[in-house]
Amino acid sequence: MSRQTVNNTFSLEIPDGFRLLNGEELRTFTQSGDPYQWAALDRERHRLITVQWKRSLLTPLADMKVLARRNRQLFCRVNAGSRPEDELSMQAGDAQAEGYRVSYTKDGIPFTAFVLLFKKGTVIYSVTCGCRTENLDKNRPVFREVLKSLRFM
Repeated sequence: MSRQTVNNTFSLEIPDGFRLLNGEELRTFTQSGDPYQWAALDRERHRLITVQWKRSLLTPLADMKVLARRNRQLFCRVNAGSRPEDELSMQAGDAQAEGYRVSYTKDGIPFTAFVLLFKKGTVIYSVTCGCRTENLDKNRPVFREVLKSLRFM
């Protein structure tokens, strides 16, 4: 395990086998040119952890359950054929995180992702842990530990 810092705001424990993505690789795997993102990939075990963030002066007023619901709708609209599953709620450091589990297909391969949103100050963070659905049972506890390891600086 190694502790990785995200946006100089918080850190996560990343299991062995993950490596940080940057540049073109980051854009390829996150399918976004957004500069406000971070990602780590374990290519051998087909799993990915991403973090995206957005700053807004209205963030402190945001209802995280509503934002998680809207984020899920957007995810399902952008990823045709995706299926929302469980709603999630947990502590992320000292912040309350809300999110969901979703199944989708990429290049004909079924994947499952856990998406959690939380706010810190004027920033909303979205942490996504995804893997091939066939490996979900092995990865669920790994992702849970990654999310529980979140510590604000």
